[in-house]
Amino acid sequence: MAQEKCQKVKKLRELKKYGKKVQIEVGLQRAKEKKELLSKVKQYREGKLASLDFLDDDGGKKKNMVEITKQKTKERNESKVL
Repeated sequence: MAQEKCQKVKKLRELKKYGKKVQIEVGLQRAKEKKELLSKVKQYREGKLASLDFLDDDGGKKKNMVEITKQKTKERNESKVL
């Protein structure tokens, strides 16, 4: 019984660490996207960019990030099974 409980606690700890890692990655990605967006807006205001087309492309990035996160989770789960 003690070993089972120890294993469960260890697994929960690993899941918590993994969740925190994913949370940090997503936060860094969002900060990077925000920085790029603000940079392009600044360029537009200064007259270096002629159009606001970069505003329409943001939807694809968010979907792509979700797919990448799902793929990483799937790969991690598969590696644990093996």
